Amino acid sequence: MSYRTQHHYKITLELTVDGERLPAENDIIYCSFLRTPIARIASKCIVRANIPQDTANRYIKALSNHDFERNLEVLLTITMHDEQESDISEKEGNPIYKRLFKCIALEPILVSKNVGNDIPCHMILVNKMLHTMATQNTYNVILNGSTSIDALNKFEKWVTSTYGDFVNFQKVGVDKDQSDFVYEQILTNQSNDLNIPTQIINSFKTNDICTTYFWDDFVISDSNIARKDVCAWHINFNNTDALDKVDVTKQGDMSKLVSYIKDIPCTDIFNEIHFGSEQRVYNLPSHVTGKVPNNDPYIDTQRGGKVEKINITKGREKTSVLNTEAPSSIPYETTVKSISIFAPDDEEHADKRITKTKDMFDKIERFVEFNIGPCFPDFPQFGQKYNLNYYIYDEAINEFKFTPLNICNTFVRKSNKEPWLIHSVKSLMIQYKPKIG
Repeated sequence: MSYRTQHHYKITLELTVDGERLPAENDIIYCSFLRTPIARIASKCIVRANIPQDTANRYIKALSNHDFERNLEVLLTITMHDEQESDISEKEGNPIYKRLFKCIALEPILVSKNVGNDIPCHMILVNKMLHTMATQNTYNVILNGSTSIDALNKFEKWVTSTYGDFVNFQKVGVDKDQSDFVYEQILTNQSNDLNIPTQIINSFKTNDICTTYFWDDFVISDSNIARKDVCAWHINFNNTDALDKVDVTKQGDMSKLVSYIKDIPCTDIFNEIHFGSEQRVYNLPSHVTGKVPNNDPYIDTQRGGKVEKINITKGREKTSVLNTEAPSSIPYETTVKSISIFAPDDEEHADKRITKTKDMFDKIERFVEFNIGPCFPDFPQFGQKYNLNYYIYDEAINEFKFTPLNICNTFVRKSNKEPWLIHSVKSLMIQYKPKIG
């Protein structure tokens, strides 16, 4: 008999238009929270639900006019219920999640002739406060004589003082590999306030290693993390010691409900990261070199070919390039003479970043995609590492090699007759090599 959780969930939506809060809707087909650092800067929620057609029309009209000031808000509540209880339908359940969202898109799937009927609709919801930050451009400052990490810390303090204390800034391993380069001037200039951390990290290199910054509003975790509406994750995946160890064998849904989907190799196929230092050409800012930087791309020896006419079939003559000068056995490094690297600071820090990035690549064995469920919504979580291959051999129980890179939490309707949903997760994880973690 397979293991499964004994709980299921109910989701209610309270929609608001022009300050009018409409009756709660609980006819939810599915609800998914996409939490994908690197690909996106913030999480979002996708819901498919049956709502009154009149309500849908009001939302569609406002959205088509880009009238976001009409308070198109959705209060989303998730309650957990124990299916072993006989009177489950009469109980309110245990609230585990409640957030106020802004609806940025609504599309009806079917339309009814009767306006009073409920129709299935596809909705995209984003956290209200994050949406406010994404529509404001108020943090345009010039910082003189500052490191990039100091610039990021000042921005986070500004967020709290400007928008309120709604964000928990969670640092995972970023105290290691921090850059100590002092910039003559740092200018924060983005289309919205939500993008500022990404600009500082990518343009001014807060760390001598690749880090990611992500605004996450679906966090059900320990009290030190899930204590505010939004968690802003700043994660250094190279610092595996900073990841919290979680033994999956202690919980049934963590150990028995994880199924492998596929793995993706982690390879430097063009040998760009593993280039030797003698093959690097640095483009440095003029304030470092005293001259205008060279923006030419790296030199790639192009091999020519011969254009020949070929007969596909009778009366169907085409042309093709037949390359006879570059056999496939020639390795990539012999065709590339140099690689051009732009560095906003100096050559020393650029070299350090490349070296540490190479070390991080050497730590990673592969990326692995898992499906987990039905399970509780607190697993998996960012900032943690798991011993998911504990069953392969005895020593593996002590090897915490897996940490989430992407997490998609999905609640799906169990049947059309009842409003209950089950929760499952699809997650792409980094699998470190055995000696790591």
